[in-house]
Amino acid sequence: MRNLNNNAIKNISFYCRLISVCIIYSFFNAKICINANPLDVKNLFASENIITEQVDTLKNLQHSETRISSDVIISSVEVISNSDVLICFSAPVNAQKAVFLSVDMDNPVISFNQISDDKIILSFFKQFIENEYHTFSYITIYDLEEKSLWGFHSFWVGSLTLSDDSLFGTLVFSEIMANPINASGLPEVEYVEIYNRSDAIVNLKGYKYYYNYKGYEFPDISISPNEYIAFCNKSKLSLFDSNINIYGITSFPVMNNTGKLIYLENGSGDLIHFAEYTDKWYNDKNKSSGGFSLEVIDVENIYPSSKNWCASTDTSGGTPGRCNSVSYENPDNTRAYLISHHVDKEGNVQVVFSKNLDEQTLNRQQYLDQTPYFKDIYLGEYPLSNKVFAVKDLKEIYREESYLFSFDMDGLKCISGNEIYNPGELEFGDTQIPEDGDVRISEILFNASDPSLQFIEVYNNSNKYIDLRDLYVSVPNKNDVIETIYQLSTIPTLFEPSKYLLICRSPEAVFEKFGYKGIPRIVVPSKFPTLNAKNGKLAFTDSKKNIIEDFDYSESLHTAKDKSLVDLSLERISFSVPAVLASNWCSGKEDECFVSPGYANQVSGTVASFDTLKLAREYFSFLYPYMKIASGHPQSVLTLNYLIDESESIIDMSVYNSKGIEIARPYIGFEIGAAGTLFIDLAQVTEKRIIPGIYIIYIKCRNRSGVIEKKMVCPFVP
Repeated sequence: MRNLNNNAIKNISFYCRLISVCIIYSFFNAKICINANPLDVKNLFASENIITEQVDTLKNLQHSETRISSDVIISSVEVISNSDVLICFSAPVNAQKAVFLSVDMDNPVISFNQISDDKIILSFFKQFIENEYHTFSYITIYDLEEKSLWGFHSFWVGSLTLSDDSLFGTLVFSEIMANPINASGLPEVEYVEIYNRSDAIVNLKGYKYYYNYKGYEFPDISISPNEYIAFCNKSKLSLFDSNINIYGITSFPVMNNTGKLIYLENGSGDLIHFAEYTDKWYNDKNKSSGGFSLEVIDVENIYPSSKNWCASTDTSGGTPGRCNSVSYENPDNTRAYLISHHVDKEGNVQVVFSKNLDEQTLNRQQYLDQTPYFKDIYLGEYPLSNKVFAVKDLKEIYREESYLFSFDMDGLKCISGNEIYNPGELEFGDTQIPEDGDVRISEILFNASDPSLQFIEVYNNSNKYIDLRDLYVSVPNKNDVIETIYQLSTIPTLFEPSKYLLICRSPEAVFEKFGYKGIPRIVVPSKFPTLNAKNGKLAFTDSKKNIIEDFDYSESLHTAKDKSLVDLSLERISFSVPAVLASNWCSGKEDECFVSPGYANQVSGTVASFDTLKLAREYFSFLYPYMKIASGHPQSVLTLNYLIDESESIIDMSVYNSKGIEIARPYIGFEIGAAGTLFIDLAQVTEKRIIPGIYIIYIKCRNRSGVIEKKMVCPFVP
């Protein structure tokens, strides 16, 4: 054997292969063949007596291809799923009578589908084994000259990254025309468009488009990589130009102009993509009224959110079956955060996040091992996946009992692959209505460089589990009257004892600007109060407008050298001292970026007790008011002297008549020094004729020593 030349070795190799192919062909004659119709091949092959030598020979062959009578060869074989491969031939072929056979009898070929002239998808019975060669044979395939092709091919399967869930995002919704009325260059027909962002040709046979949870089958067509295909009602298809890449769907649903949930499934029921579109995604009132489609900005961004959709800019109103009019890189880098957790009536836990999660990263067993209370943990509600449900196991665990649920969420990601903001250990318990002092205002950023950065932080200063549906925020009017209140949350949301709650317009903007520290509870209310950049009022109440805590904030309370700095928060020093005391507030620390949203304030110090401040000396006095005649009209002038221990104070002053009706506010947020005199001409500030009588002067003075309130009765006489 050592003296055999290379040609002899090649001949022996060829005949070995030929023998193997003949063995395979003998299987065909026994009618153990695989064609486009799936067979129960598992039992068929299990009963066959295979000559192991020849099978092993085929397994060990690591070559590209074998061909006999044609110049057409297999140019590539690509693994496109755990059990499917895409076969690409060097030229068009006819596989109408083709037969494919796997060398591995434990994993036979169950079907194939010719998706184009030179491409065939081959499906195996079981998942491939990683880091091994897999071999199949083929016969009764013809080229265009009707020359037959036959042979076998080995392909290498490395580390399988594809799974059933990895199918998500291979096809994506790329355009939605829900309101075609008055479209300028397109027929007034509703349509949806999908885009193939994978590297494989996808046959849509068996795929379904779901609208409002009702499925509609796609036609038996294929969509190539980087191809756009639109779909509409089959009866309306003729209204489109023949050059538009659009196909018909029987009984295509009537789409809601304002929005609805839509999603795609493949023939196996796997979720491929979804979008819960809304007319707010247009961000254009004129276009949202009709005639324009919604288009995806970046088709490589698979997360369906308003940040990646906009109104079409095409003059016809849309771009069905072709590249969108708005197209640029717009990746999803947003991380999910906890927005709600609570216990339902059955005692089961629901945890809600701001984004849809990747189910593959939810380690169910880990959570079940950590907590003895639950028998199952899963994501829902299909096709959405922003909720985690934990189903109670032990009947003795009741809703009114408080307990911890250890969520180690370090590996949990959204469907875009971004890690979540870990909320840490979650606590659950029976909720109680908050009362005076249960919730404390702990921090406020009112002078922000961007309105989206404004935030309010509160602290649960009680031992109660508070449902944020029972907590309201308000901006009192100039008379400190609470008129309108805004509910913090419309869904059940627990606020646990000794936790901080971040209230803001955009958590993403706050975290991007200032970073994420601690494990805050977060809420984005339907109405975030307008925060004045200089000073303002803020109150938290229950549903009956009973005040839990209120606060008059002002930049004068800052301790930073430059009190007008933007992105400088005001932080509370002590929760045991009321918020009304100016000495209980200071500026955020510079080494903490001047803010600490959602976690314990970094300030420290002592605050004088409220009772001591109540014993303060008389700060204000006035000269006896009088009335004089000037320019033919009576006028009243009040002269007010003040002497204060603080160098900086803020005063508000109101004047009431004898009936208690406010007639003037001479000073609002007025800064005064340690000593001085104020002159108030009531006729001038009221722009009315002042008559003799009894008037009441109310003064509220705020400084670092506290808040001083003063009422003075002033009889004005001629």
